[in-house]
Amino acid sequence: SSLLELRRDERRSQQRGLDARHGNFGGVYRVRSQFGDTEHILGRQGYEGGGALPAPARRRKPKNRLPLPADIPPRSDPASASAVRALADTLFRGPLNALAGSVAQDLEGFAFGSTQHNSAKVLPSDYLFFSSVAAWAIEAHRLLQAQRRLEHPDEPFDVAPIASLVEIGVYNMALRLCREFEERKNWLQLGVVVRLTKQLFLLLDEMVRHGDGEVRRVALLLRRNVFYESEIRKQLELLIKAYEPHRMVPAYMGDVAVMTHAVLRQFELHGKDGNLVSRKRRKAKRRNKPADKRKKSGPQGDTG
Repeated sequence: SSLLELRRDERRSQQRGLDARHGNFGGVYRVRSQFGDTEHILGRQGYEGGGALPAPARRRKPKNRLPLPADIPPRSDPASASAVRALADTLFRGPLNALAGSVAQDLEGFAFGSTQHNSAKVLPSDYLFFSSVAAWAIEAHRLLQAQRRLEHPDEPFDVAPIASLVEIGVYNMALRLCREFEERKNWLQLGVVVRLTKQLFLLLDEMVRHGDGEVRRVALLLRRNVFYESEIRKQLELLIKAYEPHRMVPAYMGDVAVMTHAVLRQFELHGKDGNLVSRKRRKAKRRNKPADKRKKSGPQGDTG
């Protein structure tokens, strides 16, 4: 027994002399750096040590991570505005229609497995690039036309500069991408495609309300094909329910709200023209017969 107690005392003295123990026993790690010049302490000190490690000094949070006190107004630069305006005018005068039409044809061919033209060279990310650029082009054209209507109220809406984007194939592609990205839960990609879809429906709304005879006829044909064949009401309901506030940008819900407003306004205009938009079916209630009538109409017993 005396020998056993002596061994225990030796172990206790050895443990008191150690400044660190293995992390599995509640001690710390002393890890040397790659060059062997410094030591890094990981974990916590042992029970026999001199207490816990000192708390790290509080670092000042960087300014780019601080919450914004208010919305930052956009900075106006005349030189940048004139450069963007010159770029938009150059695109709308000619090359935009040919370029957008060719890219849309290749994207549509890639979706259906075609190898004609450049369909075989299409990448999945090209759909997002096309959606972003097409949304910017449509919005720029709408703003230019709105400014033109303020100066010349009698002039109709001109859709010729972006005629290649006012195609049934572009609408169907945008709606198909919305469904696919929503099923895959690709939140960022869904926000980009929803922005394009919003601009397409706003463009259709302005073509119906401000276009002349031919532009209005094309817009009505598009409205009939897109709204009813694509089940746009179910699509809007799906996009609203797909919103995830912790995974998606707040602008997504704003785009869906504006798009829903444009679609509902077109439904109202379609109903005012004498067309039937939807009809709510009512079930006919069955009237119960009175008790005396049921007795008279029931089977009669033998009287003989």
